[in-house]
Amino acid sequence: MDQNKTSLPHFIKVLKSVDAASLVGVHLVGAMIYHGTFRTKVFATYKNVRSDSNLTISIIHRLISDWEGPLPPTLYLQLDNTVRENKNANVFAYLAMLIDKKVFLKVKVGFLMVGHTHDHVDQMFSRFSVALRRKQAFTMPQLQAVIQDSYTPSPAFEVLEETWDFKTILQTEPTPVLTLHNVTFNQQFKITIGSDNWPRLWTKKFSTDERWELQDGERHLVFMPDMSQMRAAPLVAMKSHNVKRPKGDWWHNWFLKHEYYATQTRTGRPIPLIRQWLWRAPQDEDLGGQKRQLPSTLVTSGEVEKRVFGERRPAYAGPRKSRPGTAEHDRIHRLGDLKDLSPGQTVAVLAEDDKSFWVCKVLKVKTRSQDGEADEVEMQWFATEAEDPYVGKYYPEKRKGDGRSRPVLFKQTLLLSGIRILAFDFSLIAAHRLRKSTASHIRTQLFRLEQEVAVEEAEDRNSGSQENRDTSENGVNEEEVNDDS
Repeated sequence: MDQNKTSLPHFIKVLKSVDAASLVGVHLVGAMIYHGTFRTKVFATYKNVRSDSNLTISIIHRLISDWEGPLPPTLYLQLDNTVRENKNANVFAYLAMLIDKKVFLKVKVGFLMVGHTHDHVDQMFSRFSVALRRKQAFTMPQLQAVIQDSYTPSPAFEVLEETWDFKTILQTEPTPVLTLHNVTFNQQFKITIGSDNWPRLWTKKFSTDERWELQDGERHLVFMPDMSQMRAAPLVAMKSHNVKRPKGDWWHNWFLKHEYYATQTRTGRPIPLIRQWLWRAPQDEDLGGQKRQLPSTLVTSGEVEKRVFGERRPAYAGPRKSRPGTAEHDRIHRLGDLKDLSPGQTVAVLAEDDKSFWVCKVLKVKTRSQDGEADEVEMQWFATEAEDPYVGKYYPEKRKGDGRSRPVLFKQTLLLSGIRILAFDFSLIAAHRLRKSTASHIRTQLFRLEQEVAVEEAEDRNSGSQENRDTSENGVNEEEVNDDS
């Protein structure tokens, strides 16, 4: 439905004297709940509330919070195929958090395809449009009455004056989510717990496809963000104060211009010259007596599907994969697979002193394992004088040794099994600093490492307390046996 139909005040017939810029825009979002009793609800926002992923997440969260009765194990969502509001990494991160918090065991999301026929939500909004053609609504309560009287069952109506700022939580360093790619090429998504006990994302192009394209799923949510920092999203200006007003004498100038053209002769008119054709179609004699070959109009079903629906691309999380021949790296997040580690690549490793990480460069891969991964590597270390390693300038480190009076480049042979690699195959910018994406990734990896250590310590404490309880229970049982004897 055209959003201009819900602007306030709403007239059945708009007078020419009414300027559209003076009306207050109202944005409507409809929701239908198919669980138990069929229910409908309409959310209304003014133009000072952004129509983005924060709005979608706030609406889904409010519907789940107001749910009456026990929640089902699987949440099915059908959303409009728009990247700005629905089909983006923020919405998928929120759904993954619902899985991690065990609100649902599984979430399935289906997006309506481009050019789809009207579904139930479109039919409901068509009733709103028909009613607004016959009734006026000057205020928000009057608009609510028109909407609730035009559809059965009567939808609940709620005005959202603000939304949760979920995007800022996901953009705070270290970022808890990885960038999603190729989501526009898929229409069906599934989020559930994977083999690593973490929410993972599966995709497929059509609902009729029998299998999901990703075998193990894609981990999009790296860790749970701190939700205690959640705030309301900032509002925007309701109306712009720099509205351009048309000049009052434009009509008079238009007549003067055409009266001037009418008084000119044909030779004196400012008519542009006609350009000559730079290319001419070949004549029949230029074809050498050969017949023209027309292209075949027969196409296969696969070509039709590709032309209509586009190609198939599985979604993935992390940095964008570069195309062959580009200089930008695409393996910054590949921490476990070191088969691609080769001389000339820059590596960030976990530090053992007051700094959080060190930077070095691979000079030579001396030995590899049976799987092809690098095992023993000769490294050249880089040093920075800045206290913050994320913003410092990195230069090759030089040290004195072996009786030399002049410092030489510091090289060292390391076993990769004894160090922790945070990132590799990245490059420094011209100012000898880390890229922002590389620094953000290293922060995320260090944060994940701290969480892993905290989880291991908690498990050790729990296992130790459990052993103490078992020991004490065994002692009590032995005393009871001695008493019985």
